[in-house]
Amino acid sequence: MSLEDFSRLREWVSRRRLKHGFFALDWLRATVLTGLRPVEWSDASMLRYHSGWALHVLTRKQRSPTDFTTPDGPATRTVPLLAYGQAEIDLIQGVIGQIRQSCPTEQAFKSFWKNLNNNVFGRASREGGTTDSKQITLYSGRHQFKRNLENAGLSEPEIAVLMGHSSSRAQAQYGNPAAVQSDAIVRADPSELAAFLRAN
Repeated sequence: MSLEDFSRLREWVSRRRLKHGFFALDWLRATVLTGLRPVEWSDASMLRYHSGWALHVLTRKQRSPTDFTTPDGPATRTVPLLAYGQAEIDLIQGVIGQIRQSCPTEQAFKSFWKNLNNNVFGRASREGGTTDSKQITLYSGRHQFKRNLENAGLSEPEIAVLMGHSSSRAQAQYGNPAAVQSDAIVRADPSELAAFLRAN
């Protein structure tokens, strides 16, 4: 998603005054920053890491314990946020807080997520709120996250770790040049991210 397309989407949301419209945009931007799957946001928590922050995430694709539990307990991953300034950290913390406040149960979370996809992103795509030929979803942010990491010079195995994939092969569908733009909404710092991965 390009900056131009994101600006167009923001203008569309402003005109429609949709409930949770601006939060949907914040959640999309936060996904570009972190690469989290939509379902992972409800369990994500911030933790301090040296001079910056990281996200502690339960790794799962579906909302079922059998999908992410290992013999030693829940499978987790850490997403470093070292390259980001206070504005980005505040955005991510705000999204986590809003999701926890709005979604006290698993069913509430599913309804909230479905509502945003249908009534914000889906409507925007249908009504010309974006120039993108494909419908924007929160997964669009995940695609952009991968492209950002590629542009920053990270290797495929490093990107697989940050995205929560079991192998670099599993992420082949992400970051297709036709699906994302090079003028990213946010940046990535390869030296800080690579140092984090080597230390963990």
